[in-house]
Amino acid sequence: MTSPVAAGETAITPATVNGTFTLDSFVGFQRQFGYVVNGWVTATLVFVGCVLNILCIAIFLRPQCRRSGPRPVIYYYLIYLAIWETTLLLNAFLMYSFPTLYYGHVRHYGPYVVIFPFVYTLSNMTLTGSVWVVMALTVDRYFALCHPLAHKAIQERKRVKKLLLVVSACAVLFSLPRYFELQVAYMHVEYLDGNYSVIMQTPLPLNQMYMIFYRIIGGLLFYSLVPSVVLFTLTVRITIELRRAIAKRRTMSYRHRQPSESPSGERCQKGVTKEVED
Repeated sequence: MTSPVAAGETAITPATVNGTFTLDSFVGFQRQFGYVVNGWVTATLVFVGCVLNILCIAIFLRPQCRRSGPRPVIYYYLIYLAIWETTLLLNAFLMYSFPTLYYGHVRHYGPYVVIFPFVYTLSNMTLTGSVWVVMALTVDRYFALCHPLAHKAIQERKRVKKLLLVVSACAVLFSLPRYFELQVAYMHVEYLDGNYSVIMQTPLPLNQMYMIFYRIIGGLLFYSLVPSVVLFTLTVRITIELRRAIAKRRTMSYRHRQPSESPSGERCQKGVTKEVED
């Protein structure tokens, strides 16, 4: 095949016309930007995130932690959260980074799309599981600071392990319908002039009841709006209780360091108390 541009001639591309960008140049820039972001940037973030999560799991599970007593209960929350987050990152790599690096962009046809329904479902499972584990961890910290007596009754390791298993199982069951939103069909693609495996949407997402009750209401209640509001509210309460505890500890520390009963000592103590109150 010979080049349509003869030697010594300059190829005229539609990149610019009178110094302005054309649609073709914008599309080209968009593809290059998508290749960098979805490809190398995403792959780098996935690699770093997975390595750090694995290191966290190794630290929380190392035998050295048992020398000073039983493993803290909060470790179990963090281990489950690290597992969910690692799985979520790997799914992001399979859905966006790998096809972009291999094909140049995310394709909706070809042999690779066979795994899309599984990866899509697992991505929603990991996202839901991560949100619910963070919710459980935040509720645990709230009871530990705001209701310590009640927290002692529910912080047993067996109960925490069962709670995390139930949360994970519910996240899996809640996300299972996502698998039936996509299907792979082997069909003729006209603009490619060949038969390919193509990822397609099933009639399920077009069902009005499914979209209203599961996708919209269920999404708001279980992994978007309501969990965000609850997390924000509990975090504010935890922050307030921490500030109160720190102020109380400082006051008690000043009182323990109170000098002997003398006029100068009393004046010094009054000045310190006034600063704490201010």
